[in-house]
This record gives sequence, structure tokens and C-alpha cells, in this order.
Amino acid sequence: SDGLRRCTWNGSGCTAAPEIVSIPGCSYAAEVSMTDDGLYLYFGCGDPATGMVTIMYSLRQQDGSWGQAVPVD
Repeated sequence: SDGLRRCTWNGSGCTAAPEIVSIPGCSYAAEVSMTDDGLYLYFGCGDPATGMVTIMYSLRQQDGSWGQAVPVD
């Protein structure tokens, strides 16, 4: 897998090919959930070197990209 992907849903399918989503500070995001307002992603961030998973969040930036991954306290 190439990681996290997104597409625009039109009610019956994606309007274009899914795009890879990049979250700075997390090389492998899984089990992603977005808040209802679309501003935050919460996810498990896996570290392939250690096998550890940290619960993190990211804030959508004004340009539509995702900000630096931050651990949830």
C-alpha cells in the first residue's frame, strides 16, 4: 500500500483517481478519522523501525495540506 489516500465522493464513486495524502511527521498513518468540520485528522502513526504506534492528530492548513503530526496527550 502507498499509505493514506483521499478522493472526492459523488454519491456513487470517486470523481477522480485517489490521491496520496502526506502528513508531515508520520511516515505511516492508519485507522484515520476526520472531525465533522474537516479540520482535524486523528490517526495511529506507526514507526516501522520500532513497531510502536502513537495516536496523533493533524490540523488542515489554509492551502488544504495537513500540518505537522502532533501526539495526542
